[in-house]
Amino acid sequence: MDGIDINDETVVTTTQNLSASAIQEFSAAQSSLDLSSEITSSGSVNVVTRSGTNALHGQGFYLFRDKRAGLANFPGGQDLPFQRNHFGGNLGGPIWKDKLFFFLDAEHIKQDAVSPVVFDPPFGFNATFGSPFRDTEALGKLDWSIGSIGFLKNAHAFYRFT
Repeated sequence: MDGIDINDETVVTTTQNLSASAIQEFSAAQSSLDLSSEITSSGSVNVVTRSGTNALHGQGFYLFRDKRAGLANFPGGQDLPFQRNHFGGNLGGPIWKDKLFFFLDAEHIKQDAVSPVVFDPPFGFNATFGSPFRDTEALGKLDWSIGSIGFLKNAHAFYRFT
């Protein structure tokens, strides 16, 4: 992500989650074993996060799911509560025109559910357990257009936190 390795080779996963609205562009490579994909022999995904621009820009969203929408049909015919709220947005713009830019992105998932446990005969009874889920992802980025430094033309630097 942004040229930095976020892989955890011990458990074979990534070490950071990223909101879809924070992605500027991505590319997928398969079995290339070149310098951009480091040690993997199966492929890689390179992600570039969004940046601020000279114009203030942003977006917001809210997604709602409920069992009444027919999206939660539980096994055993149990009528159990389910509700999911997923909301977030981003904002980017200039701090110093043509030189320093900011970008902020955040999203939150709040899910309340009761999950079923269905036992087959000869037990013949059903059970449930509460299974709430909460997740928050945030990203902030500062981009600095440094300009020319010696032999470097159009040098840029950034600081990103997630």
